[in-house]
Parts: sequence; C-alpha cells; structure tokens
Amino acid sequence: MSILAVLTEDLLVRVNSRIEDGAERRSWRLVCKEFLRVDSLTRKSLWVSRSEFIFSLLRRFPNVDALDLSACSRVDDGMLTLLLARGNLRSLNLSRATNEMSFKGLALIASACSQLEKLDVSYNCRLGDREAAPISGIEGLCQSNPSHGRNGCPQKDEPRRE
Repeated sequence: MSILAVLTEDLLVRVNSRIEDGAERRSWRLVCKEFLRVDSLTRKSLWVSRSEFIFSLLRRFPNVDALDLSACSRVDDGMLTLLLARGNLRSLNLSRATNEMSFKGLALIASACSQLEKLDVSYNCRLGDREAAPISGIEGLCQSNPSHGRNGCPQKDEPRRE
C-alpha cells in the first residue's frame, strides 16, 4: 500500500495551500492524479490566454473566483452569458479583452455576479458611459477600473494611427 493512500483529502488540501511558488505548484500537480485533483479543487484564480480554452478550464477548476481574461482578444456577450452562469466570481479582469462586448454584456455581469468585488474593463475602445452604467448597480463592487480612453484608444475626433 502506498503512503499516499493514507493521506486524507483534507491533509492534501492543507499541504497544497502552503505551496506558494509557481514552479513548486506545477511540480506538485505532476506527482500523481490525486495531487492534480486537489490542486484543481483548491485553485481560486485563473489567467486565460485564449478564449477557446475558457470553458474547459472552468470545468477543470470549479472553485475559481478570480478570472483574468485580459489576454483574450475575443470576449463577447454570448461568451459572457455562458461564463457568468457560474455566478461565484469575486474578481473579473476584462481589460483589453472586451472588444466585442456591449451594454448587454456589462448588464449581464451586473445581474449575474452579485458577489463581484473587483472588475477591470480598462483599455476598451467600445465602452462609454452608457455601457458602463450597469456596473454602478453592483452593490459589493469595491474596485472598478473603467475604460482609459486616452491611454489606449483614439478619441472620436482623433484619427487612428496605423
């Protein structure tokens, strides 16, 4: 009988929670399937680099409450509808990721994520006052980064630089 068979899930979760370094955490996951499963259950934050992987990653990591989609170039209202069905997000980073999201998308965020504390929609050329209005209705929101129009997007009277 293996020593790993004696270790309870609670003990493995406690050991996993003490691993700080990213390289050590990756090594932990590679030891065995049980360590990978414990890591999947305890992961709280996730950075997604490509939008086509979002749903498979969220199935693999069911307890994620901080989601960073800033590297995803195509996050639209339809994807947000499916994504926000989870409803347990506390932090959502859509910076530079929301080029195809509209007023409806932000309204979905406001209605579906009642626990949301942090929302970043900065550097988005399409978000204006009308689109950002639903964000003000999120009661628990502590930190919100609105669009930085002058820092990343041309203004209406400014020509786009190619």
